[in-house]
Amino acid sequence: MRVVADAEAFARAVANEMLAVIPGSAAAPEVHLVLAGGRTPLRAYEILAAESAGAAWSRVHLWWGDERCVPPGHADSNFRAAEERLIRRVAIPAANVHRMCGEVAPAVAAAAYDRETEGRSFDLVLLGMGADGHTLSLFPGDPACDETARRVVASRAPVAPHDRVTMTFPALAGARRIVFAVAGPDKGPALRRILAGDRSLPAARVARAAWIVDAAAASE
Repeated sequence: MRVVADAEAFARAVANEMLAVIPGSAAAPEVHLVLAGGRTPLRAYEILAAESAGAAWSRVHLWWGDERCVPPGHADSNFRAAEERLIRRVAIPAANVHRMCGEVAPAVAAAAYDRETEGRSFDLVLLGMGADGHTLSLFPGDPACDETARRVVASRAPVAPHDRVTMTFPALAGARRIVFAVAGPDKGPALRRILAGDRSLPAARVARAAWIVDAAAASE
């Protein structure tokens, strides 16, 4: 676990995780990066876009860990947030952007993404954590937390928009690196429970993860 002092240092630390895996040569192997949703990583996406000049974006594939079931232009869309702060600002081919289709029925979107990710391992997975200990759109008590076969399923959130599409724990199993990015004092109690060994929270069930935490969350 790495604790950073403030919001900008936090964003830079998260951006550096992504910069470390993005290739600098068109001859390099492809890299598959799973983006986190919510507001926590947005400044990191801006830093990544600004500091990746010369990167071989043609060798990068972007995926999403979860999506709200809204159209891609909706203010709540995880895709829209990443598009505005990262995708529009770099030379990544459209075919390398693998968005979840939140505008269709959740079960349909989940099944399509499950097929698309079949056999895929990821070089870096960014995860956030909610104050309730959820990660991706895997919320405490949701049956999606207990999925053992499908990599992507429909889930329900306790807050609007309630319908979600989310990767599951099996989708993370082969990831080369998993990094939690956690910021804000409201995350402190859940973080404390996880560090104390409480495995009841969804975020606690992710194995082999590194953590980047801001001082506000750590102080709680």
